[in-house]
Amino acid sequence: MKTVLIAICFFISYFLPAQTEFEPGYFIDNTGLRKECLIKNLDWKNNPESITYRISENGELFKASVSEVREFGITGVSKYFRFIGPMDRSTDDLNSMGNDRQPRFEEVQLLLQELVAGDAHLYYYEQNNLRRFFYSTPDTPLKQLIYKRYRKSPGVVGQNAAFRQQLWNDLKCASVSKAATDKLGYDESDLTFIFNRYNTCKNPDLEVVIEKREQFDFNLTLRPGVNLNSLEINNSSFGNRNVDFGQVPGYRVGGLIEAVLPFNNNKWSFFFEPSLQNYKSDSQTITNGFTPSENVNVNYTSLEVPMGIMHYMYLSTKSKLFLSGAFVYDKELNSFIRFDNGSELEIDSLTNWSAGGGYVYNSRLSMEFRYSTQREILNSYQFWDSGYGGYSLILGYVIF
Repeated sequence: MKTVLIAICFFISYFLPAQTEFEPGYFIDNTGLRKECLIKNLDWKNNPESITYRISENGELFKASVSEVREFGITGVSKYFRFIGPMDRSTDDLNSMGNDRQPRFEEVQLLLQELVAGDAHLYYYEQNNLRRFFYSTPDTPLKQLIYKRYRKSPGVVGQNAAFRQQLWNDLKCASVSKAATDKLGYDESDLTFIFNRYNTCKNPDLEVVIEKREQFDFNLTLRPGVNLNSLEINNSSFGNRNVDFGQVPGYRVGGLIEAVLPFNNNKWSFFFEPSLQNYKSDSQTITNGFTPSENVNVNYTSLEVPMGIMHYMYLSTKSKLFLSGAFVYDKELNSFIRFDNGSELEIDSLTNWSAGGGYVYNSRLSMEFRYSTQREILNSYQFWDSGYGGYSLILGYVIF
């Protein structure tokens, strides 16, 4: 079985280079030359520092850094512009926040994503926990909208919301009032709204295209399957009480709730998968020549709750592979290990880990092969220890 798992991992890794598609787009270099090309779309969460592209479908791969790209876009998806100038890098972390109300500018060179186009342009930059908005108008060169939180006094956080005055100064139009700019939050929703209002005020015939950032996408999947688990129990005081119940098949049935992250082309997700599993077997204790062996049977039913992450790798528009890893909580249900002499061990299980890989077709049907590490199920006893774990073959059907 371990050989099978290794083979599956190798098979999945073989397809890794094909998981991100090249999409039609363009970029403009430092000379102003526009090149039509195919750009590797990574659906960036953090703003990109370079792009990978090819001129034709099977052409040579090229890479261009931010210092080589004045502008690039993926058709119908996104557009980025290079900015060279000052940006405030002040931290918003309460533990590291300073007392200075004024921004801490540093000269930067980076690519900004365009959120709104028109007479006034709105741009966005994100890098880990740093989030900044920029803007430009025909009379205002591209610059940052200023917003900074600072430690006003012990336990009190102040705000420098200069961006509201910037917008009131530079977005003069009948439909943009001082009261409207004074209420703005430093977030995409509020800023997109005010920029669209200004642009339609300046040009009533402008067709406003509002592109909201994608939110988490939730999936619910039915997940029946078959386990091939093994169980051993050992007594450190009496070795003749040790039992190997062997590797036997058992059922598992459950449901997977998945939250797909809204970046990197939906390749990452968190999941929560409550499932009912059962293991039944009988065996005998080990005889030492003086004590005869004894029949023992086990009936172990539990509610397993794996909680973890998945990573998808696209093969085509309808096919993708995935890898999963999870922390597994387990709650036993009406379970026992019973000896012929009438004695019984109470099952009290601990947590363990799992890892798997699988295939999804048409975003609806799936199959996963999963390995679970050994789990202790006799946690209540001082002289007993155990190991329960193995493999699972799980089928899936997405309900929504």
